[in-house]
Amino acid sequence: MGQFVGNLELNETLKTNSSLTLLDILSSTGIQIKSDPGIPIIYFGFGCLMFSTLVSYITYSQIWIIIEIGELLIGGNTTRAILDFEFEFFKLIK
Repeated sequence: MGQFVGNLELNETLKTNSSLTLLDILSSTGIQIKSDPGIPIIYFGFGCLMFSTLVSYITYSQIWIIIEIGELLIGGNTTRAILDFEFEFFKLIK
């Protein structure tokens, strides 16, 4: 364990085995500035995530028509506005 030697003011000398004089106090904040080369990749991935989230709100519909021997099969799918899609689908079939 260390031993307390005393308090010092600026330009005051402490006499122990050797003489120590306090000339100046340098303060520091502890903030470190660093460079991380992976940050652009993180921002690019975040941008792709935001873009894909916005694209997922776009409504789209699909209609399938399958012609087999003697049969015509029609089906469909939509992501949103299901009731409107049903009305449009039945108009298309008639």
